[in-house]
Amino acid sequence: MDGLLLDTEDIYTLCVNLVLEKYQRPKLPWTIKAKLQGRPGPAANAIFAEWYAPSSACLNFLRHS
Repeated sequence: MDGLLLDTEDIYTLCVNLVLEKYQRPKLPWTIKAKLQGRPGPAANAIFAEWYAPSSACLNFLRHS
């Protein structure tokens, strides 16, 4: 029901961008956000990690998000 009854995308984007800002990274671009939507968590995390940059910093981000 997520997305049908509640518009959580704006909240999700705000939270992701706050964490990205903490690590001095650019905001989540629409091109990546569109690829994440509607995917199971592990698949979305893999896409996000590829964009973010495969490094220990990415693993640190995922632990704190």
